[in-house]
Amino acid sequence: MKKLLFFAMLAPALAAAQSQELINPGPWIGARPSVMVDVARGENPGTYVVSGRITDLRNGNVLATPRLETPANNEVRSEVGVTGMNHATTVGFTVKVAADGQTASFSSEVKENGVVLSAQHGTLAVTR
Repeated sequence: MKKLLFFAMLAPALAAAQSQELINPGPWIGARPSVMVDVARGENPGTYVVSGRITDLRNGNVLATPRLETPANNEVRSEVGVTGMNHATTVGFTVKVAADGQTASFSSEVKENGVVLSAQHGTLAVTR
């Protein structure tokens, strides 16, 4: 079945959350995604909100805006995109907030038909 997948998982420290939605796959076929990630303190003490913004560099359209909540020292992952088609594009990113809550490490990958086209790794400052 051809479908657009959105998948988010919180590590076992929180209850696992998964979501799969059927969405128009058209914008994802041959997309050239840009991945932006922000980490901010959450409303609840000791929590952090990881916000992603995935846009298509071909036209600037927003492809997805995943949002995850996590405690410090816990890894979260989001994966979104198309599978099962020619030029199927997926984007995945993983974020782990440091135990002190000041920074977060991240990595992301853009894949086409399961082959990595680009990957990033870095450290982010936690905002707010």
